[in-house]
Amino acid sequence: MSVISISASVNILTYSIAGIFFGRLADRIAPKWIMTTGSMLTATGFYFLIHAETPAGLYLSYGILCGVGHACLGMVVCAAAIGKWFTRKRGVALGLSSMGIGVGTMIMGPAAAYIVNAYGWRAGFVVFGAVILALGILIGQVLMGKTTPEANGLRPDGDPAVREGPGPAAVPEQRAGASLRPVLTDRRFWVLAGCNSLATATLMMVFVHQVAYAVGNHIGKFEAAAALGIVGLTSSASKFFFGWLCDRLADAKYAAALGFFLMAIGMGC
Repeated sequence: MSVISISASVNILTYSIAGIFFGRLADRIAPKWIMTTGSMLTATGFYFLIHAETPAGLYLSYGILCGVGHACLGMVVCAAAIGKWFTRKRGVALGLSSMGIGVGTMIMGPAAAYIVNAYGWRAGFVVFGAVILALGILIGQVLMGKTTPEANGLRPDGDPAVREGPGPAAVPEQRAGASLRPVLTDRRFWVLAGCNSLATATLMMVFVHQVAYAVGNHIGKFEAAAALGIVGLTSSASKFFFGWLCDRLADAKYAAALGFFLMAIGMGC
């Protein structure tokens, strides 16, 4: 079990580091190419995971390859892209887009339990790799082909395009070359980064150990995996709620504080 825990930790660490690079890259190129690359990397990681026979193979396949792939497909790139298209309802837009994480957990948890029980864990990784490859490329190429609304003669929130001033092509270049210094020297950024890091670590501990903990308490493997579906259901609803709440509060930090507080109560119970 320690090998699996370490591989999950390597995955999250790789995701975090790669997310910095791909988040910045999303300001320069269309997200569809990043998502397409992520789909192929994740599918490749699952392929090598099937054939991994040592801990090092597990760390390389799931920890590094899948970690980089997840960074290309995850909320870093999606939030960077979606946030450019919405201003007034940005919280709701980000909440709706992130609901897919909960829906995926809700569906794939029970599906994983069924496939593993019926056909074995190798078949499960083949199916998941194929689904991620197909859906990632399809969604990326169809829905994420534009960089910014200004670059396409549009405005956020569907507002009419403005004809005066610099041309549309100047806006993404200015954003891409913006300095990170004001962000890195802001104490609020580091507080937010620290809180989210701890929250993600807490959530991953539950995902990695929940099934083993349940089985150790004489709960069936299928029921234990299906319990992740409940996490996905509540996660989807909560993401929409907190996105909606952020648009209605003067400062989004109060919504974040509420979320962290509820997570702390859940872990304590």
